[in-house]
Amino acid sequence: MGFEVPKRPVRLIFEDADLAGAQVLCRSVSLDEWLTYLDLGALGSLEDLRATLKRFGDEVVESWDLTSDKKAVAATGEGLLSLPVDVGKAIYNAWQEGVVRVSAPLGGPSSNGGTPPGLSGSMLPLSTNHQSS
Repeated sequence: MGFEVPKRPVRLIFEDADLAGAQVLCRSVSLDEWLTYLDLGALGSLEDLRATLKRFGDEVVESWDLTSDKKAVAATGEGLLSLPVDVGKAIYNAWQEGVVRVSAPLGGPSSNGGTPPGLSGSMLPLSTNHQSS
């Protein structure tokens, strides 16, 4: 049995003070899916952009607590497209940052060039000297 790759949901963190209390949760995506959404500006037409944002809302956004005029906004592609531009962009940008953010603290301090714990002392470093033939 192999190592099961963890699929962690992405809880969005907003830099904009107006959105600081918003709760938006997105699902983990594959590298291939992430590349689909990486550069929305490279899409060929407005219809391509609209379709991609709708798909993002339908397939990536899991839930949110957003309301508009005191009515819940559906956490769907149509809901995403109904939001003001600055809010929709903030969700997309926070998701882009969230999927590449390190989710847990890194390990302890550096071993200052020594052999890290758990590695055999018989491992040799890669040489930086390259000789051409």
